[in-house]
Amino acid sequence: MTSRELHALVNRYFEVLNGAEPELLREILADDFRDEDPLAASAGVEGVIARFRLYRAVLPDARSVVENVVPSDDGTALVSRKTRATGLDGSTEPACYRYRAQMTLGGGRIRSHHVISVAPARWE
Repeated sequence: MTSRELHALVNRYFEVLNGAEPELLREILADDFRDEDPLAASAGVEGVIARFRLYRAVLPDARSVVENVVPSDDGTALVSRKTRATGLDGSTEPACYRYRAQMTLGGGRIRSHHVISVAPARWE
């Protein structure tokens, strides 16, 4: 997978998460996808789609923006993104957090996602 293809795949993943058609995740995530998020691990693609629907119901204005994608020779990439949503921090005001994650990629799809860190951030 070229660097350009990797960036396009990661950006497409977050475009789908920002949208309203979770079924499109089936085109992006590998059949044996593993979500290793310690706060919201999901069982396979169907688990991610179910969590996405819940996420959209609770945080309908949530938006994520990819800040950086750093590919590695071993088929992984470090991804930095910011997410902003009203109620994300439990208040009625918009809040923003920066997430850093490692994604494993292969066969033109995302095979796993593991959140490394989450920290408050500014939406600019």
